[in-house]
Amino acid sequence: NPIFGGPGRVHEWLSDSNADWGQALPALTTAANGRPIAVWYFGVDPRVNREPLGSLQLHTLPPESTDADFDRLLGGRILAVSSSIRFDNPRRSPAGERALAWLATLEEIDRVGPYFIFRPRTSH
Repeated sequence: NPIFGGPGRVHEWLSDSNADWGQALPALTTAANGRPIAVWYFGVDPRVNREPLGSLQLHTLPPESTDADFDRLLGGRILAVSSSIRFDNPRRSPAGERALAWLATLEEIDRVGPYFIFRPRTSH
């Protein structure tokens, strides 16, 4: 919607189910081009667990988790993070804040709808 600055800026105005209800999961699957992608997002659409996608709810890990723990869970996969998780997650917690701190160490490489795409730090 142009009033919100277009798809590239919708996260600045809307979050939660207003912008993040799984509508871009098919585009994410296409963009994966067969590569496995871990998806950290707010919704519960069952398509998030259909290959090549796989849900990765990092905000549920213990707050004492280390960068190495997060890297191990990512397992060398590309990571797609929804704008709701990244910018305005209503379920923020110490564990979620820790996961977001780890996310800041990754390189953002692309954008697919409301998902920001990150390269893993190492391959496993």
